[in-house]
Amino acid sequence: MTYPALLFALVAGALIALQFGVNAALRGFLGSDSHPLFATLVSYAVGTLASLGGLLALRPVLPAWNRVLTVPWWAWTGGAIGVGYVSASVLLAPRLGATRLIVLMVAGQLLASVIFDHFGLIGYAVRPFNGWRALGCLLLVAAVVIIKVK
Repeated sequence: MTYPALLFALVAGALIALQFGVNAALRGFLGSDSHPLFATLVSYAVGTLASLGGLLALRPVLPAWNRVLTVPWWAWTGGAIGVGYVSASVLLAPRLGATRLIVLMVAGQLLASVIFDHFGLIGYAVRPFNGWRALGCLLLVAAVVIIKVK
């Protein structure tokens, strides 16, 4: 793995914390009594426009329709999963704060990730669960306890 890829992943992770705060603030500006899905919708609408702008600027070759039609059903669920993730962050960021929210979401991501890797699910290469991964999971669970998630 290259250092630029590691740095890119680190920056992308930092942007998640920023995104949670921005989306929670958006809900506040829309009215804190508004449903979190309104802020999620606005966030995804802006994201859709940004994606379209990027595609227009880069002008990549469109995928062939026969390939689009062969995509398995579960590969279409990413957007819906994202709606749940963003809506949860909009709802929970003001209640839990950035640190608690991030550590809990990262813990959930890590625990699911070791399962996906171990069994090679949804296209991931098989990377068996081992002692180092177990230690990493235990340390993250310890971080959750230390940060006092109550």
